[in-house]
Amino acid sequence: MHSSFFTLPSSLIALRHSLLIIFTVTYLLGQVCAAWGLDVCAPLWLGGFVLFSVVTWFWGGRGVAAFVGGVLLTFTVANVALQRVIAPQFPPEHLHHLTLPQQITIEGWLYREPERFPTRGRLYLEALRVWQDGAPRPATGKILVTARSLSGPWQYGDVLRLPLHLRQPRNFHTPGSFDYAGYLARQGIYLSAFLWDDNVIAHTGTRGGRIRRHIEQIRRVRDACLQDETF
Repeated sequence: MHSSFFTLPSSLIALRHSLLIIFTVTYLLGQVCAAWGLDVCAPLWLGGFVLFSVVTWFWGGRGVAAFVGGVLLTFTVANVALQRVIAPQFPPEHLHHLTLPQQITIEGWLYREPERFPTRGRLYLEALRVWQDGAPRPATGKILVTARSLSGPWQYGDVLRLPLHLRQPRNFHTPGSFDYAGYLARQGIYLSAFLWDDNVIAHTGTRGGRIRRHIEQIRRVRDACLQDETF
């Protein structure tokens, strides 16, 4: 009786490890199938998944059906996530439809707090408007703007207007190199630009959630205090 009591936790640990392996392999398989061009959102595949789940419900009961449903859901989530990176669907006003590279003036808001480093900085901009032929029009698209230096007090929620030489992120074409473009695409960023400095940036307003702005303000105060303690 005592031995069975003490073997129960080890059984649960083994079960947890087995489930972790199964769902990890399923997730990887879903992404591999997406890379091969298999789209599980097609009506045929969705119908097959539903039919298979119903069959397992009648054949194995609720527990088996829940497990199979979890596996199928993991496979679907992984497949859809990579499909959005490989073959994203852009709305008509997305800046990705422009002929790139191209020099444009855009207005957008900082949907993430800027990153500041000793030799460079990054602005995470989501487009709101673009000027072409002197006339503004609505625009969408996330842009990673890398600047040689950031001297302005830019922060989350700022609406900025600036000229950019817009282009698509590129990888270094060397074997085994980091997939930088794919890394950005998984964050929904398909455009990038470079600035020597931020003197050309104009602040035109504020956007974003009030709670998020308060959170970022607390983080800035915390980082400033940590920096003062370091020095």
